[in-house]
Amino acid sequence: MFVLGVLVLCIVCLALYLWTASQSKPVTKGLQLFKRRYLIIFGLANASDWLQGPYTFSLYKSYGYELDDISLLFVIGFLSSAVFGTFAGVLVDKLGRKRGCLAFCIIYALSCLSKPFSNFQILVFGRVTGGLATSLLFSAFESWLVCAFTENNFDPDELQVLFSESIMLNGCVAIVSGLVADLAVSVFGLLGPFYVATFVLLIAFCLILLWWTENYGTRKESNTFLLGLEQCTHWHILSVGMIQCCMETAMYSFVFLWAPVMERQMEHVPFGLVFSSFMLSLMCGSLIVKKIHDPRYLLLLAFSIASLAFVIVVHLPHQVTTYVCFNLFELACGLYFPSMAAIKSTVIPEATRSTVMNLFRVPLNLMVVIMLRTVTDFNATFYILTLSSLTLAWQLNGYKAV
Repeated sequence: MFVLGVLVLCIVCLALYLWTASQSKPVTKGLQLFKRRYLIIFGLANASDWLQGPYTFSLYKSYGYELDDISLLFVIGFLSSAVFGTFAGVLVDKLGRKRGCLAFCIIYALSCLSKPFSNFQILVFGRVTGGLATSLLFSAFESWLVCAFTENNFDPDELQVLFSESIMLNGCVAIVSGLVADLAVSVFGLLGPFYVATFVLLIAFCLILLWWTENYGTRKESNTFLLGLEQCTHWHILSVGMIQCCMETAMYSFVFLWAPVMERQMEHVPFGLVFSSFMLSLMCGSLIVKKIHDPRYLLLLAFSIASLAFVIVVHLPHQVTTYVCFNLFELACGLYFPSMAAIKSTVIPEATRSTVMNLFRVPLNLMVVIMLRTVTDFNATFYILTLSSLTLAWQLNGYKAV
């Protein structure tokens, strides 16, 4: 079933790619160069994150830590992202988005370099720096892109296309990073992926220095944080933040829950094949975005598919329907991310873009922390039903707000 699923998704993804490529508008050489340079750096930055994911838990476990201690380490990472990420956004707007991306490379490298030490305090330091780096990854790069794209006077319609291409690339990077991480473990042991991630971050750092120019948010306001906080009270900005919080909480919770749910329904789960199919579904969703230019409609479609997928999983708990619905949810994520990025590029003021984007992530990280700390107390199906209701509740609001 899983091999067939991957093959079918490969064919669908290739067909969508050829279809969208054949009907895409010609772009200038300047835009081609800009996109190529951004996507290379974006891919390397995300590769450094994907490389670490599969083996972080195993590494902590090899040091002799119990599940509660490991869970605490992950919670610290999300809390760090919620607390320090907010102030990092202010600094990125004031000091420069390019500097923020360079800081991401340095800080995430420090997180990787903490992994060879089994001391709990050092591992906590690694989670704190990792959480801060994650905030920069999800705000500084996008903020730099939107500002640089506008400054170069490129076709505004191409920005959503670029967001779509970045999500598709991220899916490819995730699959390749998983394979590279496995190879690194076979050569260097459990620390191998973290060494490779550090090297990847070094390459990204050098390319950012060479290829990118600096851009800023506000440099005149004395308190960028208060200005960003005030802007978050405007309904059109607040509603976008609430939509993001709901959808991405569902996504993070799905990351924690899909494996145990599938293990309850079948004896042997080929996690590598399942993950590959998820990424292919994500890529299919991002390719569809290139053909539908109204991000509001795409958001509505994404929320509808995600809601339907969760409802079916709850009411028809069979291994085939579960596998199909989980891939549908990943397809919805592929629709969601470039659409939300396009909406944020027009809704969030340029002066405080990084600040506001990090403020959006505060409730998101707190909700994920709650999920992490209580996931052993409730049946996983209950969580999926809750997430389904959460997604449905904001579906209509999501369409009206933007």
